[in-house]
Amino acid sequence: MDNALRFFRKKEGLTLQQLADRAATSKSYIWELENSRHIPGLHVAYSIAAVLGVKTSDIWPENFNNTQRSVGKKQLSAVGEL
Repeated sequence: MDNALRFFRKKEGLTLQQLADRAATSKSYIWELENSRHIPGLHVAYSIAAVLGVKTSDIWPENFNNTQRSVGKKQLSAVGEL
């Protein structure tokens, strides 16, 4: 899904700054993610997904479709269940 991050952010009624604050990252980084300039690391991806109430694979299906297989449960529990 192209621009899924923007879609889910706007669906929640959040500005770039509000999402950045809640996900503990910067507004410019959120903008870069929305414009496909970067692929987020797991920690940031999980934080953003948790704020938006979706799975990482809902936002970045090509990058996080099988994340649970490659990441241990200890790490998943540290950022919350997806």
